Amino acid sequence: MNIEEYHKMHALESSYWWFRARRRMILTIVADVVQQHFAQRVGALRLVDVGCGTGMLMQDLQRYGTVTGLDFAPVALGY
Repeated sequence: MNIEEYHKMHALESSYWWFRARRRMILTIVADVVQQHFAQRVGALRLVDVGCGTGMLMQDLQRYGTVTGLDFAPVALGY
């Protein structure tokens, strides 16, 4: 991806409908799985966000434990 696109993504990630809806869907699924299978370990889970982009989802996932982000773009990881 073009480096400038990561800067745009970071600027829009908290407000643009696409990013907000995608994050909400992912967090709903994660919350359901955690509640069904890992409720006793909330706060102690280790999660990996593969293709984390600029990391907004990682911030939301921290409520469940430690989150590690992987992305091939150094500029994205910088955020």
